[in-house]
Amino acid sequence: MTLHEYISDHQAEQQAERDDQNAANAAENAAAGLPALEGTPKQIAWAETIRAEARRGFDALDVSGLDYEVWGDETPQIRARAEQLIREDIERTMARTQAEWWIEVGQSYTAEWSESRIENYLICPAHERLGDEIDQGLFD
Repeated sequence: MTLHEYISDHQAEQQAERDDQNAANAAENAAAGLPALEGTPKQIAWAETIRAEARRGFDALDVSGLDYEVWGDETPQIRARAEQLIREDIERTMARTQAEWWIEVGQSYTAEWSESRIENYLICPAHERLGDEIDQGLFD
């Protein structure tokens, strides 16, 4: 076997493993009730794995245990609404059907959920919307 043949065989094996992983992740996503993705077959296969990693990360995240120091003087009602907004953001993210989005943007949701990532991707957007609701007098 030549070096070129060896490398070619090795690459084919790696691709077969990725294909199996993508198919397993697609099945998991479907079983979790996620909508079908749109895009090229190659995009969809890759995006299914990215989306599965994000889903597992979100599933493991305890929204009620997040540190909401950014809320200031929070009440139980405000905290409950903040948690609801974060859950809605997660649901909206997981409902995205464009494979290209998952490849370009969604990968940021699969990284380790450090405190800064939680604040940047979940708490700050919810905080902004919650601030608008507070300004509108919805919690008076």
